[in-house]
Amino acid sequence: AAAAASGYTAVNLGTLGGTVSVAYDISPVGHVVGESWTGPTGDNIHAFLWRNGVMTDLGTLGGCCSSAHGVNRAGKVVGVSTTASGAEHAFAWKDGVITDLGTFGASTSRASDINAAGQIVGRSGRAFRYYREQFTDLGVFSPAAINATGQVAGEGSSPRGYQRAVRWSNGVLTNLGTLGGNFSSASDINADGEVVGISTLANGKYRAFIWKNGTMKNLGVPGVLSSASGINDAGFIVGQRQTVDNGFRAYVWCDGVSTDLPSLGGKYSSANGINAAGQIVGQSRTAAGGLDATGGPFATLWVPK
Repeated sequence: AAAAASGYTAVNLGTLGGTVSVAYDISPVGHVVGESWTGPTGDNIHAFLWRNGVMTDLGTLGGCCSSAHGVNRAGKVVGVSTTASGAEHAFAWKDGVITDLGTFGASTSRASDINAAGQIVGRSGRAFRYYREQFTDLGVFSPAAINATGQVAGEGSSPRGYQRAVRWSNGVLTNLGTLGGNFSSASDINADGEVVGISTLANGKYRAFIWKNGTMKNLGVPGVLSSASGINDAGFIVGQRQTVDNGFRAYVWCDGVSTDLPSLGGKYSSANGINAAGQIVGQSRTAAGGLDATGGPFATLWVPK
C-alpha cells in the first residue's frame, strides 16, 4: 500500500466556474461525479460529470442546486437536485438528459448510488431501490452505496435509537454494530459485501472501520480521528484522517498499512471513492487554501503513476 500511495499523482479537476468543488464517486472506466460552485459563492452549486479532462455541468431540476453522488460504468449519474419550488428530488442523468425520479409519496427524495445493472438506491422518508421504473421499499434506513449484487450499505438505528451502520441484503437489514461506542455509519460496500465507514470507540473517539465476515474491525489509521469512505473489490480503502497538527489528509489503506495521498499543496484533503483500477477521487486544497475558499478545496483525482 505504501508503494502504491507514493506512486499517486494528484490532479486538480477544476470547477464549473466557482472556487470550490468536490468529487464523490468514480466509475470503473474513470467517470468522476460530484458538485461544484458555479460562481464566487455557494449560492448555486451544480452536479458535474468529469471525463477525459472535461467537466460537464449536469444542471438542475429547476432549482439552484444539484449534487451527483453515484455513477456507473455506462456513465449514468444519480444524485439530488432542488426543483423550482425548492424541494429536493432524486435525479438520474444520462447523455445530457436529467430526469426527476420523483419522491415516491414523500416530500423529498435523494439518490445515493447506482450499480452496473442500473439499480439506484436512495431515501424518500424510507430507503428505496429504483430499477426499471419500479420502486421497492427497503425499510427504515438511509442507503449510502449499492454493490454489483444489490447489497446496500448505509445507516439506520439501534433499538435504543443510536445511529448504526447497516447492511441490507435480500430483504434482511443487519445492524453492523460499533467499535465499542454508541455510533457507527457505513459509507461503501464492495462486491464481497465488505462494508467500510466510521464508528466511535468506547472512549468516544471516531475511527475508520471495515466490516466483513460478521465482524467490525478498526483499520488502525493513525491520527486524532479517521473515517473510511470507499472500498474496491481488491480491498483497498480510502478516507480521511485528522493529524495532530489539525491537518486533514486523504489516505489509502491496504493489508493493515495506511499511507497519506499527496495533496494539491495544502494541508487539507479527503478521499471519497476508489475504483478497480485504483483511481481515487475526493477533494484537496492548494497551497493558498486556509480556512477561506481561495485555495479550494477542489475536486481531485489521484491517478497511479
